[in-house]
Amino acid sequence: SQSLCRTLVRNFAAHVEGFVYMMKQVTLALSTVSRAKFGKKDLACLAEAKSYSDENGEEQKLGFPEFHENFRFAFKSYASVNGFAFELDHKDKRYKDFREVIKLRHRLMHPKSLEGFHVSDQEVLQVLLARAWFEEQASRLLAAPTSPSQFQTKFMQDQPLNKKPGAPNPHDALLRPHPAQYASSPALDTAPRPDIVCPMSEPQTDSHPRQI
Repeated sequence: SQSLCRTLVRNFAAHVEGFVYMMKQVTLALSTVSRAKFGKKDLACLAEAKSYSDENGEEQKLGFPEFHENFRFAFKSYASVNGFAFELDHKDKRYKDFREVIKLRHRLMHPKSLEGFHVSDQEVLQVLLARAWFEEQASRLLAAPTSPSQFQTKFMQDQPLNKKPGAPNPHDALLRPHPAQYASSPALDTAPRPDIVCPMSEPQTDSHPRQI
C-alpha cells in the first residue's frame, strides 16, 4: 500500500541519519585521544552545535547541515579519527538512487500537492538499491583496520580508572571500532538480523528475561 511505501522511505532515511549521528558521536569521543587534528568548526559540527568560537574568539553560527554534506563529513571524519583513508563509492550507479531517495523523503515530508504523497514502484526499487549501496559503504568503513598507534595510548593509561582489579578498562571502548556489522542485502526486510549487533545492547547474564 502507499502507506507502507511511504513508511519504507521514511524509515530508511531515519536509519541513515541515525547511523550518521552515531559516527559523529564516536568520532567526537575519539578526537580527544586520536592523533588526528580537528579544527574548532569541525568539532562543533561533530557535536551538532549551533555556533563555535573561531581563532579570534568571535562567535560563528552554524546553519543546519545539508544532508549529503553531513553524510560525507561523518564518513570522512570517522575514517580520519581512526587513522585510515576512506572514500565513498560515488561511481556506483546506486549512489544516484541513494540521492534520489533522499529527495523523495524530502518530498514526502514537505509535499506541495497530493501527487507528492505518491510513491511509485520505481521509487520503491530505488530505496532497495540505495539501501544496498549504503550498507556496503558502512561495511567497508567499519571493517577498515584501525592502527593502535593512531591513539595516544599513554594518555589513556595515565587516566585514573577507579576500577576494581580484573574489571574491564572503561577506556578500551574508545580504542575499538564500533561493533555494529552491516550485511549487504538487496531487500529491505523486517526480520530479525542476527548479524547486526546493537551498540547499546548488553549480554544478558541473569536468568530472568528483561522487560522492554
